[in-house]
Amino acid sequence: MIQMTDEIISQIKRNQSGNPILDRDYLVSQLDFYKDYENSYEIIKEISRLIWQSLDFYNEDGGIYSKKTNVSRVLDEVIPLIENRDKKAALEKLDNFMSHFNDKYED
Repeated sequence: MIQMTDEIISQIKRNQSGNPILDRDYLVSQLDFYKDYENSYEIIKEISRLIWQSLDFYNEDGGIYSKKTNVSRVLDEVIPLIENRDKKAALEKLDNFMSHFNDKYED
């Protein structure tokens, strides 16, 4: 039974996309799917750990901060430029970012 449980957990890990939002949805669906499984405790414990990891929080100087993605950092820089009607600088930043952006889901 332990081997079967390990195989299920490995499969769940392999099926994650790397996108924290999609992964949380997937993991929650797996919680529901395996809730009545005979070794559900171990599976649910591991899925819960994976969900916690996907929250992208880390402890820094005693506080909890959200990790920022590259996209959110660029938008944080661009939004004030747009609000200040500096369209040229905003477009330059966005163009520069998009020219180096690697979308892992793009075919």
